[in-house]
Amino acid sequence: MEKNDHNIGIPFFLKKQGYETKGVHSHLKKGYQRNEVYKKLGFDSFISRETMIAESKELPIYYDEGYISDMSFVDRILLEVNKNDKSTFINSVSMQNHYPYTEATKGKLKQEDNLLDNYQDIVDGDQLALYARGVKKMDTTIDLLIQKLTELDQPTTVVFYGDHGPALNQSLYDNAFFKDDKQLQKYLTPYFVWNNKINGEQKPKIINPGFLGSLAFSEMSVAQAPFYQFEHDLMQKLPAYNIAKNLFLNSKGEKIALTAPLKEALHDYQLFQYDMFVGEGYSKELFSI
Repeated sequence: MEKNDHNIGIPFFLKKQGYETKGVHSHLKKGYQRNEVYKKLGFDSFISRETMIAESKELPIYYDEGYISDMSFVDRILLEVNKNDKSTFINSVSMQNHYPYTEATKGKLKQEDNLLDNYQDIVDGDQLALYARGVKKMDTTIDLLIQKLTELDQPTTVVFYGDHGPALNQSLYDNAFFKDDKQLQKYLTPYFVWNNKINGEQKPKIINPGFLGSLAFSEMSVAQAPFYQFEHDLMQKLPAYNIAKNLFLNSKGEKIALTAPLKEALHDYQLFQYDMFVGEGYSKELFSI
């Protein structure tokens, strides 16, 4: 990311409403130039693996599955949430269940940790078994995080999603049994939106990651800029799509054909994105409250 001349994005938008914005990533700060990219995205501070190690006397860290553990990761999130009474936006990325899925990295697969009865009969099944063990651990940690956040008095919203699927050997994807479209299922990751005060609106079965911000805003006490209002309206009608593959899905995850109004709205959305990322920023006022 070379520039963000127009200062757009969720961190910039929330800072205008009094939020403190923090990035937490439990891996290296120089990977993908994270220490620079987070600044350009509008984050006030960035906490990396190096930060967590440097401050481990105050907040001990532990390792699991070859990386800083999710338990230590959650401890850091809760520390940042409780630092002051100011509204806080935290974008956090965990590494515990990241590849490589080998016993050399993840540790020996014990029988009591194995969730797959027949993994030895599957090509590269040992990788799948290690990944499944990591998912189970992650579920336990997420449950702990939600329990702790439930205790907070202030309204709190959590958006959970996978930023990419597991980097398992191709054989596991080639031989995978999917109930639905194999190509579509290959690129799906779980997500949920949770709020400690309200149930919120009905969530789409499948959603483009770019819409998650607008979905979260609908459950938060924040003023809505015209762009995010437009984005939320588009998300309700077309929550997931891939233009290159001519794939368009409704809130039930069903394939649909674009109507003329929807096609026009999607085209407008693309123009906004182009203008704000590489254009002259004529649409900048749409991000104002």
